[in-house]
Amino acid sequence: MALKALDVPPYRIQPLIAAINESSSTPTLLTSAQALGLEVYVGCSNGDLLRYALQAEDPTKPESYTLLSRQTLPNDKPIEEIRPAPSFSDPPAKVDPIEFCVIKRNNIALYSLRERLFFQKEIPLPQGATLARRIGRYVCVADKEFYNIIDLEDASLFPLLPLSQAFENTQPVKPFITVIDSFEFLALSFTETGTLGVFVNSNGEPVRGTLQWPSHPEAICLDYPYIATLLVNGTIEIHSVETQELVQVVPAPSSSPSLSPSVEGSLAQRLSLVACLNGYMVPSPQRSNKMRLKRVSLVRKPLPTLPHDEPESIEEKREVDDDEIADEKI
Repeated sequence: MALKALDVPPYRIQPLIAAINESSSTPTLLTSAQALGLEVYVGCSNGDLLRYALQAEDPTKPESYTLLSRQTLPNDKPIEEIRPAPSFSDPPAKVDPIEFCVIKRNNIALYSLRERLFFQKEIPLPQGATLARRIGRYVCVADKEFYNIIDLEDASLFPLLPLSQAFENTQPVKPFITVIDSFEFLALSFTETGTLGVFVNSNGEPVRGTLQWPSHPEAICLDYPYIATLLVNGTIEIHSVETQELVQVVPAPSSSPSLSPSVEGSLAQRLSLVACLNGYMVPSPQRSNKMRLKRVSLVRKPLPTLPHDEPESIEEKREVDDDEIADEKI
């Protein structure tokens, strides 16, 4: 797809943390991450949860993310995902029941949570499911071969499109399902010439044009109105959801002789894309430069003398002269 770059690119790559566990003797891998406000949380393969905060160690230096705490989960299991908790507040007087579904090996179990947990029903999944996303009463699930739409109220299932449309492909294809809004899914299907992204509503009908990638993405992230995808070669492509056009390409990181081997290795491999829905702070070197002290020379000039008020008439002039004579006598 041809690049139709915008005047101002939607995104800019900026490192937040130079290296993870650089001083640790045991090699660990970054398995998950999440940012919220002034803090970044990093999960590692050895079960370590690292908490970084944006602060300035020296007033003369720009702000940077510094390690504040480290917690280790039991059994040294890797932290696969980090989710920010919603805001803590007193619950409202009346709480609506929470309905959710559990994807099992061969079925979907529906539950409702009020004062107690209530089981509603089960819907069979003969082919199982490897990925699922829900919008209201509809669930888009992927099995080993197809994307499917399931109506939870009617307990009906119909196939949407295949995961792979390449006849000669024997490798398993990683499914991707993204919720665009309250009535729309995005599903990715591998083809012989690349990958297609198809927008469908809850009835399985196409609602927009298609997205195209030269290879099957490694990760996908929605930041409306843009879709960001990480490709195998390390590049990041940004598409517009509204126009389906490719608006930005972030090239893969290149090696730099000024970086240490550990830092260069961490930047050379992009693992995934993570959506931070509540936003986070990014240190700005331009702000630090603009806030530095600077000498300013002051131009000293004598103040101009103000002219004396002249009397407007002969009578006023006589009164002024009489006042001056009276002052001299006193």
